Amino acid sequence: SSDGRMLYVSCQHASRVDVVDLEQGKVTRSIAVGFEPMGLAISRDGQYLWVVNSLSETVSAIDLLSNRQIFEVPVGRCPRYVAQLSDSRRIVVGNAQARDVVILDGQSGEILERRPLGRAVQLRQVVCTHDGRYAIFATMVGHDEQITIQMERGWVNSNGLCVLDLRQEGHFVAALLDRLLSGATNPWAVVLSPDEQRLYVSLAGIHQVAIVDLPALLKLVSETAPEQVQRLSQDVEILERLLPFSPVVEPVG
Repeated sequence: SSDGRMLYVSCQHASRVDVVDLEQGKVTRSIAVGFEPMGLAISRDGQYLWVVNSLSETVSAIDLLSNRQIFEVPVGRCPRYVAQLSDSRRIVVGNAQARDVVILDGQSGEILERRPLGRAVQLRQVVCTHDGRYAIFATMVGHDEQITIQMERGWVNSNGLCVLDLRQEGHFVAALLDRLLSGATNPWAVVLSPDEQRLYVSLAGIHQVAIVDLPALLKLVSETAPEQVQRLSQDVEILERLLPFSPVVEPVG
């Protein structure tokens, strides 16, 4: 919670969210939700809790003042994570197995937009910039447009980020964190620094964290024309050519 007193925990195999009072150090209540809840987000005013139910393929909205579920709406195949935009009404949800993102009204549950993301697959965590303009997902890029004939240069799966400019309907750009001879395997969690100069990405498959120059990434996104999006999503040499965007990769154990 915004005051730091309560911790909300999605209990994936119990179909509930537990509320932990941090001063007491114990669970004080549980809220029933859909099957296999994963990602959570709390509204800035502290009234709503949004829960992504990956197996139910829904998003639940909980009124924390009354502890009631106010809606549960289907969003797509295997949704996992959710983030709130700066206007406090809209939320964005990534569908891991549908290659698309859904933008919803967080108070009514109305789907405002469903945005296809090309070859972006297995969407993981999402973060939004403070101005609400960009949503950034950790993702893999699947190259299943042809049979597998080569492993090198990310011809099976690549690893990176998918950036959506939410002021442009249908917009997305995928930028890879891979290098030519080493993959940034399984990007998962994403966190913004408070000054929005750095984006931290956990690379679960290689036990490292990538530290990305966010202004350089957004500059790349703004300069990518629609006809260049597919080529960029296949470019495993971009980090060497665009040095300011190159992530500092730190081992974490």
